[in-house]
Parts: sequence; C-alpha cells; structure tokens
Amino acid sequence: MCIRDRFFQIGDTRTFITYNFNSNSTENVEAVLTDTGTHCYLWVASGYTVEDSKLNDIKNEFDLVIYPIDTTYFGKEPNVDNDEKIHILIFDIKDNYQEEKVYIAGYFDPADQTGQNQLDMFYMDLNPGIPGSNSFYATLAHEFQHMIHYNQDNSEETWLNEGFSMYAEVLCGYGLPTYHINAFVNNPNTSLTDEFNNTLEEYGAVFLFIEYMEEIVERQDISISTFTRTLVSSELHSINSINYILPQFLTSEYDTFEKIFNKWVLANYLDLSYGDYGYRRENMDLQVNLTSVDTLYTNSLSIGYPEYYVNSWSANYFKIYPSDSILTISVNFDGYINGTSGSDDFSCLSVLGISGDSLINPPEIYIPDNNGNVSGVSVQANSIEYFIFIVAGADDGGNFELLLEPSQIVPVELSLFNAFIESNRIKLIWITSSETNNYGFEVERKFINKDFQKIGFIEGNGTSSKVNSYSFTDNDVTPGWREYRLKQIDYNGTFTYSNVIEIFIDFPQKFTLYNPYPNPSNSSVIFKVDFPVDTEAEISIYSLTGEKVITLKKDNINKGKHSYIWNGINRQGKRVASGIYIINIKSNKFTASKKFIILK
Repeated sequence: MCIRDRFFQIGDTRTFITYNFNSNSTENVEAVLTDTGTHCYLWVASGYTVEDSKLNDIKNEFDLVIYPIDTTYFGKEPNVDNDEKIHILIFDIKDNYQEEKVYIAGYFDPADQTGQNQLDMFYMDLNPGIPGSNSFYATLAHEFQHMIHYNQDNSEETWLNEGFSMYAEVLCGYGLPTYHINAFVNNPNTSLTDEFNNTLEEYGAVFLFIEYMEEIVERQDISISTFTRTLVSSELHSINSINYILPQFLTSEYDTFEKIFNKWVLANYLDLSYGDYGYRRENMDLQVNLTSVDTLYTNSLSIGYPEYYVNSWSANYFKIYPSDSILTISVNFDGYINGTSGSDDFSCLSVLGISGDSLINPPEIYIPDNNGNVSGVSVQANSIEYFIFIVAGADDGGNFELLLEPSQIVPVELSLFNAFIESNRIKLIWITSSETNNYGFEVERKFINKDFQKIGFIEGNGTSSKVNSYSFTDNDVTPGWREYRLKQIDYNGTFTYSNVIEIFIDFPQKFTLYNPYPNPSNSSVIFKVDFPVDTEAEISIYSLTGEKVITLKKDNINKGKHSYIWNGINRQGKRVASGIYIINIKSNKFTASKKFIILK
C-alpha cells in the first residue's frame, strides 16, 4: 500500500475540477470514493449510483486487462501525485447529448499533470455511457494510452496519438472500431496527418494506418510491443519519429513512413490474405470506395481539374475500363495547397489490373519526378477487365489531372515466351518479331505467395524489324511452382509486362520423351525430355528418309527435366523444307524418338 492510501479511503468525498463541453469552461463535481484496486481508485459523482458488482468488474478489468496491456505496449504512465494508483472519475460529462445525440464517453486532461486536480486521472461518462459495458472499457483503454503517451511524449501530434489509442482498444480485446473504419472506407480521401477534427473517418484512418504498420512489423517476426514502446517514447514527433524508428526494426523495403504509406493505400483496396497488401487481423475485411468511370473511351480520358483533388497523405481511387491493349498514363498536379515543391504534393500513382475480382499482376507503384508528376507510363491492358488507379497525396496534396491515352506504338511484339529445364537449370527463351526503342528486358520471378522479383536483365536490340531471339538462365531450381514474366523497358523509361508463364520443378523417376510442340510448326519446335539419371546422350533431328539434319546436343546430360528448341535450320545453316521429321535420343541407357511436322 502506498503512503497516500491513508488519505483515500472508501467513502471519502472530494471535489474535482471537470470540463463542461457545453460552456467550454470548468466546473466542480463532488464525488465519493466507492472502490479501489491494485492500480485504480473509482470515484462516482455524488447523486449517482453504480452497482457494487459493476464497480468490482471495472476495477478488475482495469487491473487485470487494461493496465498490463497498455503499459506493456505503450510504456509507463505518469506519477505526478506520487501515488501508484490512477483516479477514475465516473460522472455525467456535460456534452449536450440531449440535443446532439452524440456524447463524450471519456477523456484524459493534461491540465491535471500541471495543475488543476494535480492527480493522475481520467474522466468517464455515466449518462448515457454505461459503466461496465464493452464501450466503457474500450474508452478506458483509449484514454489510458493518452495518459501514457503524455508521459512518454507530451508534444506528440494528435493523429498519431489517437491512432495508438484506437489501437489500444483492439489490443485490450474490445473489438474493431467498425463505425470509424466504415466511415473511412466511404471517404478514403481523408488526410492521415492534417489537423485532427475528431471525425469518424479520421479515427478510422489513423487506426487502420497504425494497425497496418504494426502488422508489417509483426510479419517480420519483430516484437510489436517493443516497436510500439520505442515509437511512443521517441523525442521526435509524427512522421519524423516514424522515419527515425522504422530503420531500427525493418529492412529497406519498409524503412520510411512513405514506403509504409504507399503499401497501405494499396492494402485498403486489395486487402489480400498474403503479401504486404492486406490486413491479417480477424474480421478486418475492407475495400475503400471508388470513383467509377463506367464507360469505355476511344480516344483519351482526362479526370481531374477542377473536380478532383487529393488531401495530404490520403488517396483517391478510380475504377476505369480500358478500350485499348496499351495505355499511356500521366498524372499532373495543378499547383500546391501549402507546399513549395511539387514533390511535396504527390506521393505515388499505383496501378492495379483486375479481372474477375482477381489481381492480374502485382501492383505497380510510380514515384513522381521532381515536379511532382508522373508522365508517359505505359501499361498493358491485355486480359484486364478494369484498372484501379490510386492517386496518393504527400505532405500537401492538391488538385490533379489523371490522363489516359491509347498508346500509338507497340514497342515490342513478342511472338514466343517459354521456360524449360536444361542441365538442371531453368532456361527462359523469348522471340520478338519487331522492336521499337527497346532498351531491354528485366527478367522477373515469383514463387507461390511471394511478389515478383527482378533476377536479371537482357539488353534489347533498340529498333529492329527482324526476328530476334533472347534467352536467360535461372540457376535456382528450388522444387515447386514458380512464375516468370518480362518487363520490357523503352529508352524513355516506359515499360510493359509480358504474359506470365509458369513451370513446376521436380526430378523425374523415369526417362520420357514428350511429344514435340507446336506440332505442326512453321517456326521453332520445343522438345521436352526427362532424364532420371546422369547420362551421355546424343539428341539429333532426322528426315523421314533417315538423313541426319542436325545434332542438337551430344554431351553428358544431368538428371532432371530438360527442354531443347530447334529453329528449323539444318547443319548447313539453311531452313529445311516442309515435311515430316524425327527427334531421336540415343544414350547408353535408353533411346526414344518422336515424329513432328514442319510447315513453311
């Protein structure tokens, strides 16, 4: 028992200075000490009654749930009165509820830390608030976080402080703030960091951002309580504190506020159950509202001045149905709200290709140039039912124009893209029939439940009207399914993606020569062979009369799945005539052959 317990005994009365929100002034409220716990005193305003069983429940809930969870995640509370117990005053908060039907459920007043009641305390409503209810406990958890945050960083910006208090409600088990989340979902162009006006959508925004950031931390197997305490206690504030703390815990993919924010705006639409673009907490299913442009366009489409704007650190979402196979996209900002630099206005443009409610390719995120714009980005619309374009604001936000135009030039015509196993490696081959300003190809690979990653680059042939062949070897033969795609890049930086191909890696149990394909073929033919053991073999093409046309391989071949391609050229370097040909494999362990047709 602390020394001050001598002065606070059950049945004691005390006058507290409270705040009247109707008159914007203070007023005195007399209250009776009705119960005490390990970490709290419970005071009830004179003239009001709270059942003893409810008081006991409140005491136990605070001592056994709220206090240990909030202090574990956010840090130590203040102790201005040199008493380890916190005073909880339960009374009728004057909030004009009878007229507005909106009430203040509770509050923490920093004035108590510097004067006023000179106590560590917060204030809880009993009309129409219901002591001992789930919402009552959620408010206790919420306000206790404010008290702790004041002790750790009494100059923190409101949006981050409120975000952590909303998060405290969920941590303590009082459920998701559904009304606030739904309000944000209906108005996603709600600033995360601007002056906080206590609207439902603002509370929804700050909660979702904190929840998402904490989930990112947890997915990296990092203690979220340690991360959160470190962030709350930072001497810096708002975005600066996040930018200072993140690199101490996360890799470069997540080490700034803006990187987390750009992923967050995608998660608020996609909410995928894997990867970074979604929430994992149970019942966290959401999808923000869209501005839908329902009609197809034939020439160009401009969305923007003066109707559309994006607030600072918020996002505007557009659903657009394409009418062309390739689109050129630009985002241009129309001046600044408060900023002095274009790059302060606009955080990123994100592009999602959707078909049948499924994401066709991983999201593309385009960062603006020094003027705060994105220009001349090309995206392929093949197999796309509709696009989601997300314009996200940065420090200042502003009016913008989103411009979509049909691309006049198809930069590269890809006639073949395939993957096969060769010598226990994955070989990718692709053929172009023409190229315009082709800088080259980034080769990307994706494993199950992972995002595409760049694994190599092959230089292009600039501008060419002839057929060009390319290949790339992937030495990673981890068993299982994987996907590949090409990112074709022009000299001006615009790019498009190829179709996605997939291949399954395992090791065969028996020798098999598969049917050649395509069959018939008017260009190249692919032969797939399974070798269950290492062997020396010769793989050759013969005419139907038995004449050897060409030897594709004569060497030691490692066990595994292998593929070979023949372009229809004989040993003399000439294209063969139309007809029936035979692929033949000979080794000291097995032989096999298959017929196929070449057509000119």
